[in-house]
Amino acid sequence: MCLSDPETAILIGGEGSEQKHCKDSLWKLEIDNDFWFPMDSSVSGPTPSCSRGHSATYDPESKRIYVYGGVKDGKRYSDIYMLNTLTWKWSLIPAKGKIPTLAYHSATIYKRELFVFGGIFPNLSPEGKAPSNALYIFNPEYEICWDETHFGKMGSYYINQTFFFDVHPPLGKMLIGLAGYLTGYDGSFPFAKPGDKFEEHNYAGMRAFCALLGSCLPPFTYLTVLELSKSLPAALITASLLIFDTGCITISQYILLDPILMFFILGSVLSMVKFSSHRER
Repeated sequence: MCLSDPETAILIGGEGSEQKHCKDSLWKLEIDNDFWFPMDSSVSGPTPSCSRGHSATYDPESKRIYVYGGVKDGKRYSDIYMLNTLTWKWSLIPAKGKIPTLAYHSATIYKRELFVFGGIFPNLSPEGKAPSNALYIFNPEYEICWDETHFGKMGSYYINQTFFFDVHPPLGKMLIGLAGYLTGYDGSFPFAKPGDKFEEHNYAGMRAFCALLGSCLPPFTYLTVLELSKSLPAALITASLLIFDTGCITISQYILLDPILMFFILGSVLSMVKFSSHRER
């Protein structure tokens, strides 16, 4: 539920009694009159699934409600729907980038951008059924999901010796800044918003660095499984699963902390396995 103005609230989706999904997915409440209006018959366009655990966030400037995520019958959603409260028309927004699949998260609108924080990942995600502490920003104007603008900007901060605060540990961001500095990037690109073009800025070094660390994941996995199982087929199959994993391929080509984080995690696991094997000998 969200307020579209001080006198009106909009309810989208949810569950009724005995945790059954509501048949009517959209309601309007006149707060002063305490009167509910079913709105399903008044809207047009592709409507979101009647789920729970999603967020409904109202943008007072554009008079639009953004519905994101949620879960229904065990299935999690990452779609972003937009409801125009002037025309009562739904639209499914074709977002791009690393789009998380979350439920029970928090969301708010700030300067016409949708900020999403926290929530729970689905059971079958790489993270497992675990809480998220990541912050995502969706820019409806450019229809792309934000990630690279965040960590690339922090690499620029280190190069320019500019103070900043961020919840993530500093090593990965320092390495991104170092990679940019060593490859000729001067830290002048603003990373202001998704959709900006790098053009004359030398960003390739930072992306190449992340891609290099991401490319180390299959060999690390191969060596770890081979050391544990002493089985060449098992090691090859496990490494192949990572080589052809679209998520791993995607996140390794951008300026993100994910490939750096996974590089150090798998490197630590491999080192621990090697140490344990030598100790037993």
